[in-house]
Amino acid sequence: MGSYVICGGNKLDGSIKIESAKNSVLALIAGAVVCDKKVVIRDCPKINDVLSMLEILTYLGVEYNFNNGDLEIDSRDIKGYFVPKELTKKLRSSTYFLGALLSKFGMAEISFPGGCDIGKRPIDLHLSALKCLGFSVDTDDELISCKRTFYKDSKVIFPIKSVGATINVILACVKGRNRVTMYNCAKEPEIKDLADFLNSMGAKIWGAGTSRIVIQGVKELSSTIYKPIADRIELGTYLLAGALVGGNIQFCNVQEENINILLNKIINNSCKMWVKNDIMKVKFTGSKKGFNLRTAPFPGFPTDLQPQTVTYLSLCRGEHIVKETLFENRFSYVKELRKFGAEIIDNGDHVRVIGVDCLSGARVCANDLRGGAALVLAGVVANGETVIDGVEHIERGYLDMPNKLKSLGVNVKN
Repeated sequence: MGSYVICGGNKLDGSIKIESAKNSVLALIAGAVVCDKKVVIRDCPKINDVLSMLEILTYLGVEYNFNNGDLEIDSRDIKGYFVPKELTKKLRSSTYFLGALLSKFGMAEISFPGGCDIGKRPIDLHLSALKCLGFSVDTDDELISCKRTFYKDSKVIFPIKSVGATINVILACVKGRNRVTMYNCAKEPEIKDLADFLNSMGAKIWGAGTSRIVIQGVKELSSTIYKPIADRIELGTYLLAGALVGGNIQFCNVQEENINILLNKIINNSCKMWVKNDIMKVKFTGSKKGFNLRTAPFPGFPTDLQPQTVTYLSLCRGEHIVKETLFENRFSYVKELRKFGAEIIDNGDHVRVIGVDCLSGARVCANDLRGGAALVLAGVVANGETVIDGVEHIERGYLDMPNKLKSLGVNVKN
C-alpha cells in the first residue's frame, strides 16, 4: 500500500491533459471482445481498473498490447466464456464481460463483481433484462450462468435508470438476429460513447444518450480505431482543486458539455472560464460560494463528484445540504475528512456541511476511489502536511495524479 504526502496551500498554475474517460474505457475493453478483428482504443489510461480488465482479457486468451498509449486488442483467439471470482472481485465493471461474452458465444459464466464499497449495487436489473432478451439465467452464491435459448424481437423496460444494466444489454444485443428496444435507459455520455464505438465497427444502435435505445443485431463487427471521450470526473476533480486554492489552469482534451452541471455551480462564484475546441482555460478567483446539491443520473449531478464537492463546500461559508440518491455508503469518507477539521454531520442519505475557515493537515486513509480524491483535495488546500494512505484506491481511476498536481505547483510526494 502506497501513500501520498502533500504540503497544502499553494495556488495552482499550469496545464494538464484530461485522460480518456475511465467509465467509457472499461466498457470499450469489454466491447472489444465482441469483435473478431483487431480493435484500437486511442489514448487509453493505464489506471488500475484498466489493468484489472486486461487481466481478464489475459485469462480469456485475448491478445492486447499498449503502443504509444493506444491499447490494441485482438480477440480472434479467445479461449472461453468463464471469468473467475479472483478477477471479477477487483472491479464492478467486470460484469460487462457478461454481455460481451453472450454476444460472442451465446453463453457466459462470470462470478459476481466487486469494486468500491460504496453501497449495495445488485445486478438484478441486468439479469431480468437478459431474461427478456431470450437468455436463461442461473445464479448461485458466487456464479452467474447465462445462455441464449431463443431469438426474438424484444422490449426491455428498466424500472430505474442503471448505467451498468444499460451497458450490459447493449453488449449482449449487438450481435444477433433480433431487434431490441430499451426504455428508461441511463443517459450518461459514456453510454453514448460505447454505442459510437460499437457503431464504428458496424453495429446498428440508435438513441444512445437518450431514454430509448434501439439495437438491431448484426452478424459480425469490423476492426476500428476509436478515441474515447474525455473523463468528466477527472476534469471535475481538478476544477474543484483549483476552486479551493485559486490560480490558473489550462485543461487539454475536455468536453465542456459533459460537466455543465458542475460548471454552473462554481462559475461566476469561484472562476472565470474560456473554452475553444477541446481547450479550457480557467482563472480561479480563490473566492468560494456554497450551494446545496442532490446527486442524480445524468444530466443530474454525478455521484462520482459528490465527495470532492463536499471537500469544496467544507470551506464555503454557511451550511449546505448534500443529498446522495444512488449509493447508501457513499459518505464513508466523511469520518476521514473530519480529521482535517471539516465540520460535516452525517445523516445517512445526506450530510450537512458547515463551512469552516481552514483545514489542517492530517493522516487519513482512502477507502474508495472518489472518497480518496476528496481527501487529496483536502490535502491540497489544508495548512501543513497531509499523509494519505490507501492510494491504490485512488489509482484505480486517476492516472499519475501526484505528477499532475506537481505540474500545477502542489508540493506532493508519493
